[in-house]
Order: sequence, then structure tokens, then C-alpha cells
Amino acid sequence: ARSVAQKVTEFVRRQRKLEQRFIENWTGILGALVVVAGATFVGIYTALQLAPFYRFVLTLAAAAALVGGSFVLARKDAWRPFAGWLRSAGAAIALFACAAAGGLPGLGLQWIFAPLPALGLLIAGIGANLLLAWSSGTQVLATLHVLLSLVPLAIVPASTTALAISSAVGLFGVLLAAHNRWDRHLAIVLGATVLFHEVWYVRMGDALD
Repeated sequence: ARSVAQKVTEFVRRQRKLEQRFIENWTGILGALVVVAGATFVGIYTALQLAPFYRFVLTLAAAAALVGGSFVLARKDAWRPFAGWLRSAGAAIALFACAAAGGLPGLGLQWIFAPLPALGLLIAGIGANLLLAWSSGTQVLATLHVLLSLVPLAIVPASTTALAISSAVGLFGVLLAAHNRWDRHLAIVLGATVLFHEVWYVRMGDALD
């Protein structure tokens, strides 16, 4: 009976801890969502006015402005949590731009049509997100950036290259979890990696030998 009571107490303690984290971070999450939505709206509007390359540059400029602003806000303790989410929003927008520039036709940002440069740009966007995952120092943001790195790989045409990169992203996430002893991060990364492999297998279909 004492063991059951201890487990219940530990469960309640973890639940309250998660609720407290959400209360502390909800403004940052909401602000990041608003920023991403605003940047998307601006991108759609400018898609009617500019050539794809300039849309891409404008999108990267917006992402850079968010990341730069986050470093300025991070100097103040009260704004540090929001600065982390703002930096993540900028990285997400940059990754979207890199993926759309070479591998997502129809979104108005594609200006690269050669496979190797498109792949290089995508890897650069993924690398930037993984770097932020390593340097974020928080489990939530690290998990977010690892998951974001898998999203464009699941959208671009399925290939063995995409599978190899996704495996490298998953391995990075596992090493990050082991280094910081993040059990929840490890579970989410492993689940996302398995799901990606299943989706990849279905998308490849008859192309698999």
C-alpha cells in the first residue's frame, strides 16, 4: 500500500510540474505561433509580388530578424523564456524556406531545380535547427527542433538520401537525450523516427527492391 501511495504521489508531483511548465511557457508558445502565422501571411502576400528567389531571401530575412531579436531579449531574465521560443520560430521559418527553395514546388519559394544544391540547402537548414537543439538547454525546445528537422524530410520526395538524413537526425536526438538524461525527449524522438520510417516505406512503395 505504501508503494502504491508513493507512486500516486510521484505521479501527482510530475503532473503539477508539467502544469507549472506550461503556465510558465504558454505566452512564449502563443507568441511563437503568432509570429510564424504572421510570417506565413507575409510570405503568401509577397508571393504575388516578387520572384521566387527574392521571396526566399525575404523569408530568410524575417527568420534572421526573429533570431537576432531573441538574442537581444535573452539579455533580460524576464524575457528569456520568450526569447527561446522566438528563436525557435525563426529557425522553423528558415528550415521551411530552405526546404521550399529546392524540394517543395507549388509554395512559391522554389528557385533551385538541381538536386545537389537543393539537398545542400536543406541540410544547412536542418543543421541550424539541430545546433539550436544542442544549445537550447531545455528539453522542450530540443525536442521541438529535432522534430522540425524530420518534417521536411517527410514532405520532400521519398529517397534513400532522405532516409539516411532522417536516421542521422534520429541518432543526433538519441545522443542529445543520453547527454542530458532526457527520458521524455528520447521517447518522443524514437517514436518520431519510427513513424518517419513507416511513412517512408509506404511512400516508396514499388520503388523498393
